[in-house]
Amino acid sequence: MTTPTNPPINEQWGYDFFRMVDRMDPDEYVIYFQPDGRVIFSNDPPIVGTEAIRQAMQQFYATIDSMHHEIVHLWAESNTVISRAEAQYVRKADGKAVNLPAVTIIDLVGDKVQQVQFYMDMTPLKQ
Repeated sequence: MTTPTNPPINEQWGYDFFRMVDRMDPDEYVIYFQPDGRVIFSNDPPIVGTEAIRQAMQQFYATIDSMHHEIVHLWAESNTVISRAEAQYVRKADGKAVNLPAVTIIDLVGDKVQQVQFYMDMTPLKQ
């Protein structure tokens, strides 16, 4: 597990963040967050605080065998990273690969994530 140490908020930081996400380690995931950080999946209510985020990611990861974000475009400006990606998930239940287009907006305070919001239709993953 790597620990971020004041990374410059640039495009490389964004690519590194998604590589970390694809490792599916909820403990490593929350290291990147402010203690009161938030994760929002589309229109779902926010998940607030590192412990709640850890538990939510653990539950989500339990439903998939793997995931991979193929970044199509990524922009970094000031304290915000925005990406457009094709996310591939392999469902644990049946081994089926599901590809979903996604847009992610990451807002940082210092070198830690204050909020990440994922915009994607997760319905095909749950069918």
